Amino acid sequence: DAREELAIDRPDDPFWQKLTIYRIRYRPGDDTSCLNVYRPTQPTLIGIPPELRQRDGFRFAATAAASVPENPWMQLRSAPADDAVPCFADDQTATWILHLAVGDTLAITDDRGQPAVLKLVATLRRSVFQSELLIAEEDFLRLFPFHEGYRMLLVDCPPEDAPEALAFLERQLAPYGFDGMLTVERLAQYYAVENTYLDTFALLGGLGLLLGTLGLGTVLWRSVLERAGELALLRAVGFGRWALAGLVVSESAWLMLSGIALGAAAAVVAVMPQLLRTAESLPLATLSALLVAVFLTGIVSSLVAVVVAVRLPIVQTLRRE
Repeated sequence: DAREELAIDRPDDPFWQKLTIYRIRYRPGDDTSCLNVYRPTQPTLIGIPPELRQRDGFRFAATAAASVPENPWMQLRSAPADDAVPCFADDQTATWILHLAVGDTLAITDDRGQPAVLKLVATLRRSVFQSELLIAEEDFLRLFPFHEGYRMLLVDCPPEDAPEALAFLERQLAPYGFDGMLTVERLAQYYAVENTYLDTFALLGGLGLLLGTLGLGTVLWRSVLERAGELALLRAVGFGRWALAGLVVSESAWLMLSGIALGAAAAVVAVMPQLLRTAESLPLATLSALLVAVFLTGIVSSLVAVVVAVRLPIVQTLRRE
């Protein structure tokens, strides 16, 4: 039992009974998470023991099985020596770092310098394994026999006891150089980088939207002023200022609504695969507010341009035409 082997001080401490410890084999390699700016060629691999596979747990984003089995971890079984080794990866890691989809393969080199092939059979959603690829412990021992022992522990305990469990393990396993981290903290490290990228893209997108909105207002303004002669002629034949304002604004509104509808439809089509894959929802309130702001900017620009145009002297304006 892992607890018996690791309990070097006060092995009878009842707190050990709250912990379920899974020992995991580890072969260091390239970091496959967003913390690595380069594409990994020899990713870090960990061997998942049978008891952890039987435990189940974690959320899956995609699986190669035609129908998802009751325990998707059963797909992570030892493969024959001449066959591709099934592996798991975090969904974000597989998509953006490794550029792999479920069913794709990745070539690696084992401890003997011989080539081996990993086959991605499932992806985990927002997991703590963003830095590694997961294979069965039996495959790990076959491919990497020179990496002996266990270099990683996964500890299962009640969530409310997690901070206390971490401090307890660091005290008990200090002679082994144990360095632990809460899963919440590990995920926070990944999301800090991801959120930085998202904030940067949001800032650039906001700047583009601002420039586009100002450009829209400028174009509508210039369009109305270039039609000053046409508006003066309509005033000369009896059209009132409010009637002209309604005519120009309705034309601008139709053009803006058409453009916003086409742009929104194109954007939905572009992001739909990501939404279906991750089951996330759109920030409808924020997007609606942005679209309304763009629409109102165009309306206000048209109204201001109309007010300026109808105040021009009719006779002088017609003479210039």
